[in-house]
Amino acid sequence: MSIPANTRRLASQSLFFSAAALITAMGPVLAQAPAKKFTTPDGKPEAFYIFEPGFTARELPVRLTSINNLAYAPDGRLFAVGYDGRIHVLRDTDGDGLEDQATLFWKGEGDYEMPLGLVLRDDAVYITLRRRIERLRDTDGDGVADEVKIVGTGWHETITETDKTFKHRRVDDAIGLAMDAEGRLYTSLGTPNYENSWQLDKEGVPQYRRDRFRGSVVRIGKDGKAERIASGVRFTVAMQFNRHGDLFASCFRS
Repeated sequence: MSIPANTRRLASQSLFFSAAALITAMGPVLAQAPAKKFTTPDGKPEAFYIFEPGFTARELPVRLTSINNLAYAPDGRLFAVGYDGRIHVLRDTDGDGLEDQATLFWKGEGDYEMPLGLVLRDDAVYITLRRRIERLRDTDGDGVADEVKIVGTGWHETITETDKTFKHRRVDDAIGLAMDAEGRLYTSLGTPNYENSWQLDKEGVPQYRRDRFRGSVVRIGKDGKAERIASGVRFTVAMQFNRHGDLFASCFRS
């Protein structure tokens, strides 16, 4: 996936703003930071602001740890996914504009290491896990998920277990997550080897192949099967559709 340098630069700045908003939302209030000057790869000066004038950060009166994903439901509930597998629902109970209550929606016990992607659609919560995408639903209305279904899988390849040029970390499996207007899910898989991009073997021969799932963006069909739609990416962390149906994806060190 080839992205022009100026597009990558703008995307990285947008992601930094998003990350800063997430961090400060869970931490102390911060004052606006002064501009940091740096130069772009083409040598042009550029100013970078932590916060644009007019933006403020307010601390939420809740304490949660290891949060890596946030998404609002249409009814105003804020879902927070943690690296430990737990999912919390945050609510603003006093109407002051800040979520002040956090309740456990999903315990994430067992094989729930690092859910990294999150999508909310209708009454369901979708998350990415190792080798699968799961759908969680609260069918009895008690605020806790009680129905779990695997809705996407099939990208694991046995060669990743036998070929020594492959890395085996959680972030090398399903990472980002998005859903299009038709309800199809999209996820991404990490690069085969972040230290050896071409997967050079002992003889120095490249083993990298574009027709494998690792290092790709994948679409899940209605039958739950995976289909590659882009390859040659490293770690596609965030994925989102705009109203026109275009899929935007931020790739870490693409």
